[in-house]
Amino acid sequence: MDFKLEQIAIAATDISKMVKFYKAVFKIEFAEIKYSGATLFAGKVGDIRIMLAPNEIAGVKAEENRHQFDFIVQDIDELIKIAEESGGKLQGNIENNNKEKTVTILDPDNNTMNFKQKL
Repeated sequence: MDFKLEQIAIAATDISKMVKFYKAVFKIEFAEIKYSGATLFAGKVGDIRIMLAPNEIAGVKAEENRHQFDFIVQDIDELIKIAEESGGKLQGNIENNNKEKTVTILDPDNNTMNFKQKL
């Protein structure tokens, strides 16, 4: 059986801060979608659809880590700068093993995501 990732949905506690962060860090152009009296935000990272939905509509009770992603980036230092300017923060330090640099970033809702820069 083959699988293809179609979409990633992220439940957001503060939707406006999450939209700002994901727009800045991933350069996502979001479309607003009205659904059940709420506004959802749909966009793409590469070929993968990303949907940001308010916790209330998503029915999620968790406050952190509703997802975990690893991304490869060209310039991890620039990525950190953009993330911090957009409401994100570092979790721990940048790790460097001479093959790659890695860092974990928290988005505004404190969800972690890992970034790697191949050296």
